[in-house]
Amino acid sequence: MKKRIIGAASLVLLLASSNLFADVLENDRFNLRLGGFFVTNTEATISFVSPALAGISINTTRDLSMNDTTNVFRLDGYYRFTEQSSIDFSYYRVNRDGSTVLDTEIHWGGNIYPINANLDSSLNTDTYKIAYVWSFHHDEKVELGLSAGLHITSFNVKLKGTLNDITIHNDSNSATAPLPVIGFKLNYNITPKLVWMNKLELFYIKIDSFKGNFSDFISALEYRAFDNIGFGVGLNSINSDLELEEGDGLLILDTTNLGALAYASIYF
Repeated sequence: MKKRIIGAASLVLLLASSNLFADVLENDRFNLRLGGFFVTNTEATISFVSPALAGISINTTRDLSMNDTTNVFRLDGYYRFTEQSSIDFSYYRVNRDGSTVLDTEIHWGGNIYPINANLDSSLNTDTYKIAYVWSFHHDEKVELGLSAGLHITSFNVKLKGTLNDITIHNDSNSATAPLPVIGFKLNYNITPKLVWMNKLELFYIKIDSFKGNFSDFISALEYRAFDNIGFGVGLNSINSDLELEEGDGLLILDTTNLGALAYASIYF
């Protein structure tokens, strides 16, 4: 008799937990976050090393007068297909440009941009992320998860130098760097409508002439104003250091982006 009571109680608890998560999935199976990444401090060091002439690192703010703040559209979201499994995704694009009169030589590959040349430059970076998340602990208060996925950075550097209104050099270099990443996720429901969300992703890899390391940390507060709509604010810090072959040289890009997030969140 006692075993039957224990068995019945276990079955009731199992059904209750299943129904509880079914309700969660009903309002939290698919999430899409649309908003802005307001970069308050962006810094980059770039260089292009050529066999003919060693490249010298260029600080984009100091040497090229590129803007060190920018506003970026950002898209994030996830699809949760079981209690413990989901797919996260992200996309954002950071564009920077500058114009300056050089007070020191700039070496880029086999070209030299001389002192007193007018130099127009741009650095555009597209970032795509997709990852599988395993939530090894998930209840009505806390979600803890581990992730593994792919971080893809596609960037383009352009330099155009003129002297006495005559174009002396016009360089454009592009590259795409796929990086496998691992991560950790912590969501804490402060109240039924207010959640504190944290996510850290990082990785390092070195294969032949390709080397890269990456870190991305997000901490945000989101208020679920309605069943299917929420609003959030947070902070985001992104650091990457990439070295890869491009054409007949080695392209090196070291970037730091720190800023605030503000977004609207839609749940289905």
